[in-house]
Amino acid sequence: MKSKWKISYPHGFAARRLILALVVLFFLRSGCLPGQIRPVSPDSATPGLQEYGSLFPLEKIYVHTDREEYIAGENLWFSLYLFEGQDGKLSSSSEIAYLEILNPGNSPVVQSRIRLDKGLGSGLAVLSDTLGSGAYTLRAYTGSMKNLMPGNCFSKVINIYNILNTKNFVAVSHGEAEAESRSAGRPSDERKVSKSPVANQLIELSDPGPVGIRERIVLEFQLGKSGETSGQVGNFSVSVSPCGSNPAPDIDEYLFSGSDNRRISRTAVSPGNYPGLIYKAENEYHFLRGQLIDRSGQGLDSGRYMFLSIPGKSALFQYSLTDGEGWFEFSIPITDGRNNFIIQPEDPGTNDAIRMESSFSDRYPSSAPLASSQGSATAPYIAKWSVNYQLRRIFNTDSVLPPVESGSYGLPAKRFYGRPETELFLKDYIDLPLMEEVFYELLSGVQLRSRRSGYEITMTDPVYNKQYEKSPVTFVDGVVVRDPSVIAGIDPAKVEKIDVIRSRYVVGDYLFFGLVNVITGAGDFSDIALPEYAVRLPYRIFEPEPRFWSPSYTDPESRQSRIPDLRNTLYWNPSVKPGSDGRFSVEFWSSDYVTNYEVNIQGVDSNGEPLSFHKTIMAK
Repeated sequence: MKSKWKISYPHGFAARRLILALVVLFFLRSGCLPGQIRPVSPDSATPGLQEYGSLFPLEKIYVHTDREEYIAGENLWFSLYLFEGQDGKLSSSSEIAYLEILNPGNSPVVQSRIRLDKGLGSGLAVLSDTLGSGAYTLRAYTGSMKNLMPGNCFSKVINIYNILNTKNFVAVSHGEAEAESRSAGRPSDERKVSKSPVANQLIELSDPGPVGIRERIVLEFQLGKSGETSGQVGNFSVSVSPCGSNPAPDIDEYLFSGSDNRRISRTAVSPGNYPGLIYKAENEYHFLRGQLIDRSGQGLDSGRYMFLSIPGKSALFQYSLTDGEGWFEFSIPITDGRNNFIIQPEDPGTNDAIRMESSFSDRYPSSAPLASSQGSATAPYIAKWSVNYQLRRIFNTDSVLPPVESGSYGLPAKRFYGRPETELFLKDYIDLPLMEEVFYELLSGVQLRSRRSGYEITMTDPVYNKQYEKSPVTFVDGVVVRDPSVIAGIDPAKVEKIDVIRSRYVVGDYLFFGLVNVITGAGDFSDIALPEYAVRLPYRIFEPEPRFWSPSYTDPESRQSRIPDLRNTLYWNPSVKPGSDGRFSVEFWSSDYVTNYEVNIQGVDSNGEPLSFHKTIMAK
């Protein structure tokens, strides 16, 4: 049995883009753009708009969550869509998205970095069971969008209820999107151009009819003609959850009238008047920022070299030069896995301290919690959801499958200094008890000596056959080690090899007066104590993606199981792709919770057009 329902489906974007271009051209030539502060000639405004657009690419994010209301302690599943702001198509301009959940007091309780692939990403946020009942704000943005925060992001309200106190629900009042941090420079008068949704497109969905408990449900969808014309594949996220009272913004409606409206002033697009471009688009690289601070109060540590290393037998090494305010930045290839980032100054002073900046924006919209409401804010079904959650914990029935881990961080295949002039494998020689003897007996032109003040490492210039005026840069597993006594104290039995470059060596603008890298068998810098001036940062660029799991009742034994199935989210799939004919289907089983369920589909068709669809599954 087939039935048809109307959905909201914007189309004809190409025509609207042409109209938009003509309107903008008219305003530019007439010198009367709305919201301008002072007249600017068309000759200067047009380059300004073009340059502004290249520096601040207009991006828009939409987040589809499996529900809009949750019990504290539950899982929140989500799917992200990144669009180009001008043409509304999926964007590949950023490969990392940032998702946060803010409590009614505007403090983050969940922060997650999500990998984007051609504008698509998904993940899981675990809501702590200690969260109080209240209206929480979910927001998402990219690295480049942080320049124009707090307004320039996706934002929506989700309600969270604590089973121990569901009566005191803390609402929140949002004021103007003013910053509450040290960041500054957001344009004060911006204008966003959006597309209006058009309703009239039809979609076909197989009607499952009323469903009972532990019953197989198959939903088959057929897109309209525009979903099968381009030969490409669309993408949709599908959730099936109990009908609630908190409506969710649809993807097409949000792209038209979302909360991240940007108004671009004529002053802002004038060359030389742009807001501070601090954060770059993260495409191929993720950026780490920090500040070198002089704790003695003698001024800012500007013009200082900072080193970043990721330990390994083929370690990653970078340097950065601090700016006038002591800020430095490193660019890390976007790869999977977790590892330690070790950051330190080239020439540490006694008062140096490193402060790493969070990759999440510290600019929040002004808001204030309202007085707790008593009783009336809690819908009757919330009590049932709370019981469902408690029973699921008691019987340990989780809907999360672990992600597929890739292992360690994707270090480069080659050493950053290439092939060394000397590559000494200690296994090829007799065992020596001290590293001092290893250097003396086996390494020509490099000396490790003990002095009254401690150990020192010197190197002879192979060209002029005289000792360098500066010591070589020494490494252990690719991590810079300033104190030669650290290398002298390593047990040679733990060393796999020693790489040496005796000639002057340049990495970017940084000059090495020779290089020595002691590589241990473990290759992870684990046996070396980190000095006080350095920072070890356990880091994962993006979170691995877990998978949603739901039971299958194909055999009679599972259907007769006495373990209750009380899922508050019946089904979640962040990526369903239709075939070339525009058809796709999802299959799942109903639970023991007898209630009406809402099918919520958000995504884009094969032409990149946003599509949303809602349908209620009746229970019997």
